[in-house]
Amino acid sequence: MIYGTTRFGNLEIAEDEIVFFPEGLIGFSQNKKYFIIQHDGQSPFSWLQSLDESHLAYVIIEPQVFCYDYEIKVSREQLAPIDLQDLSLAKIYVVVVLSDRPEDITANLLGPIILNPENNLGLQVVLNTDKYFTRHRLMDELQRQGGK
Repeated sequence: MIYGTTRFGNLEIAEDEIVFFPEGLIGFSQNKKYFIIQHDGQSPFSWLQSLDESHLAYVIIEPQVFCYDYEIKVSREQLAPIDLQDLSLAKIYVVVVLSDRPEDITANLLGPIILNPENNLGLQVVLNTDKYFTRHRLMDELQRQGGK
């Protein structure tokens, strides 16, 4: 199907590329269908484009790209809406807020997005920890970890 977006123009999307969020994302519970757009081969960033709102797209990244020891703990009950039994089988992303200044780029490590690649279901959870923040600075994290 062809889908028109505000940012990317018209995109051709196969039905099996649509990710369904039964509960939506935090603050956007009415938007349930999304599509992941890879930025380019050199960038670790991708876009999570809403199929319900053509203007709604989030920059996302796999957190291990900049936070090597990132780990989340969620219960089986939390994973039930996406029929995921083993978190190690999931794709994990976090939402990024870009800035003109690289040192001001942040990621929401407290609210990761969990995708079940087997059935293209996803959810966003809020972690119960003080280790991560909603505006976790990427450059600070890379420096903390010694640029590994």
